[in-house]
Amino acid sequence: MLTSASTGTPRTAPRLRIPPDQTAPPVPCEQCGYTALHVGRVVDANDRVLATVLVCTRCNARTPF
Repeated sequence: MLTSASTGTPRTAPRLRIPPDQTAPPVPCEQCGYTALHVGRVVDANDRVLATVLVCTRCNARTPF
């Protein structure tokens, strides 16, 4: 668990979510070549989107979007 440097209170770490998207065509990963590239969102404890990244679910390569 992370703590705030100024107050010492616990806080949760951002999480990576990959929502299912049936409309997007499969995209090959530049690193491994498999069609396992998905749009992922880094969200905080309140499910507020902090960043969007491309994530390969096979080789775990991540690219800022």
